Amino acid sequence: MTSGPPVPTSVSAASSGLLEALCAISSPSGDVEGLRRVAERVGAELKDFGLTPEICLRTGVNGAEQPLLVARGAGTGEDHLLLLGHLDTVLRAVKPRWKKGRLEGTGALDMKGGFAALVGAFMLLREQGQTPPDDIVLV
Repeated sequence: MTSGPPVPTSVSAASSGLLEALCAISSPSGDVEGLRRVAERVGAELKDFGLTPEICLRTGVNGAEQPLLVARGAGTGEDHLLLLGHLDTVLRAVKPRWKKGRLEGTGALDMKGGFAALVGAFMLLREQGQTPPDDIVLV
């Protein structure tokens, strides 16, 4: 298996920092404030890449309103690339910590790691003078 070019240190540091910040936000299922904070942070990151974030309130399975992040690229319409994720973790956040070059934290792999990876990919595109596809919808 061959590897591609190395990831620029600035991109790696920025996406690692985002991951640590997201993992520090406690957002267990049903914690409306924590979920809103994660949605706001992810939305702000995506806005920097041309997506328009909106946080809507939707009724969850327990009947309580829950925040829902919808971020759309400028070219979304009938055809689009749909990316799905979730804002919650099952457990309350524990203080994230780095151990042997890896971050240990609540949601580091599922799903906050996915958001940090997406933003990191957008950063790599920017480093290469490109932009993300404008037909992306993230929910």
